[in-house]
Amino acid sequence: MKTTFLKNISPKVKASTMIGLLLALTSCNNKNEAPKTQVLSQTVLKNVRLADGIPLHIQVSTRWEIEDQNTFKAQFENRVNYDSLVLFPRELELANNVSNQYQNVDSVFTTQRHAFIKNLKTYLTENLGEKGIKINEVIVADIIFPVKYTDAKEKLAMQDQELKRIRKQSLIDLQAAEARKKQTSAQGEVDMEKALTTAKVEKINAKTEESRRRTMLAKAETEKQVAEKRAESDARRQVLLAKAELEKMKNLKDLEVQKKRDFNKVAIENQAEIRNAEFENDMRMAKLCNDNPVYAKYMVNKELASKVKIAVVPTGENKNVFSDILK
Repeated sequence: MKTTFLKNISPKVKASTMIGLLLALTSCNNKNEAPKTQVLSQTVLKNVRLADGIPLHIQVSTRWEIEDQNTFKAQFENRVNYDSLVLFPRELELANNVSNQYQNVDSVFTTQRHAFIKNLKTYLTENLGEKGIKINEVIVADIIFPVKYTDAKEKLAMQDQELKRIRKQSLIDLQAAEARKKQTSAQGEVDMEKALTTAKVEKINAKTEESRRRTMLAKAETEKQVAEKRAESDARRQVLLAKAELEKMKNLKDLEVQKKRDFNKVAIENQAEIRNAEFENDMRMAKLCNDNPVYAKYMVNKELASKVKIAVVPTGENKNVFSDILK
């Protein structure tokens, strides 16, 4: 997605955008009120899918206006962030909402193209805006269909043209043959036999030509039907591939989640085993000290000796102070 401010656009659009900006800067009645800013955003909405799963790329230009600078700056750092974080994802979501209402790609490509564009523009204009931001205009510049689909359509169109040309030429040839037949029949009595012979030959030729034309027409019609079936098969295959890809992504995601759960479970079990081992070790040491008081005193004296360098030996009547401490 990209945002352009009076760059890389046609001179006519650039002039109208400059006039809009100047009017926005000079039309403030309150001198303390910040001027409104108009912005032109150009976007390519990719993989907008119809109800039959066929993806479309849609080129959209949006002219929007910042009505409240304070509210806008409180939410977004700059216009580019608003374009990338809000405007573009919302345009893609709304475009998918509109495209899901159209059942197949053929209707959008032919009879319902203008209705699709009109509905898309209206829906985006009415739902893109928010507090402090006004959507002035949405322009759907182009709709890009899948290459395989457009190639199939072009081939069908060329076959239709060829079929019409063959039919037209057949009619011309038949009319010419009929004219020649009538002209031959109008010749004089002197050349009657020759004219009759020539007419018979022309009639035979006309019938032969008519039969050949019918054969060509039947062949062309058969090729057209085969091409239509192939196009329908390609469209269905694209839908199946899209569904298979979505299912694959879902399975991979589920597998990754399961792996994380298994890893966390193993880590928790390891920690529990470590804590149990430490607890058992402490219990064995406590039992050893309880069964062997002499060893316990040795361990305490050893620990005290490692902590201090000078020991004060008690004197006087209370000579069992260390025994009390050990207890």
